[in-house]
Amino acid sequence: MKPINKENPKGKFVEFKDKDGKQRVGKVTKIMGNRLTVKNCLGVKKRIHLDNVLGRVIRKKYIQKIES
Repeated sequence: MKPINKENPKGKFVEFKDKDGKQRVGKVTKIMGNRLTVKNCLGVKKRIHLDNVLGRVIRKKYIQKIES
């Protein structure tokens, strides 16, 4: 398991790869172990694995890596 570091991404936007391999951005609503529940702009929730998370979105086009 890859624990999330002290900079907790809950309530922040993260970029991740979905099942189709597309890069998407969503807001983290819940953290359960090494899975994140992410909500998109339409309010649809998805559960993603922490390995698929590319990083935290700080500004447009700038991503901060989430360290383990």
